[in-house]
Amino acid sequence: MKKINTYILYLWTAIIGLVFSFISYMIGVWFPVMYGILALGLIAAGICLYLKKETLLSFLKNKSTHNVSYHYAIIFLGFLVFLGVNFLAAKYNKTFDITSDRINTLSSESLKVVSSLKEVTFLKVYYIEDTNTAQIKLIFN
Repeated sequence: MKKINTYILYLWTAIIGLVFSFISYMIGVWFPVMYGILALGLIAAGICLYLKKETLLSFLKNKSTHNVSYHYAIIFLGFLVFLGVNFLAAKYNKTFDITSDRINTLSSESLKVVSSLKEVTFLKVYYIEDTNTAQIKLIFN
């Protein structure tokens, strides 16, 4: 029977864990167990680097690697900044009304009415656009 190379096993574990975590994050399906899968992928990637450290060190000491590594480092840092901005934008979803008339912002009177509500109120809004007038029908539940 053929012996399985431990490096290949850790490499595939890292690839599967990281790709599965990335895809789950991108499609918006993230469960607490995903942190475990992500950690498993990162640990397996670290073990892969440790098992092949001689090859990695000889590659990093190569002169041609030094010339190209700065470009890769800049690309990698740009990718990290991109991921960080996307993560923060997803975590802290914020919208801004930049229209000149502030038509997408509640007035101070509306904010006072909403803040004075004692219980949760659900509101259904139906917008009917007509040729002459526009009507908004509000139905409170």
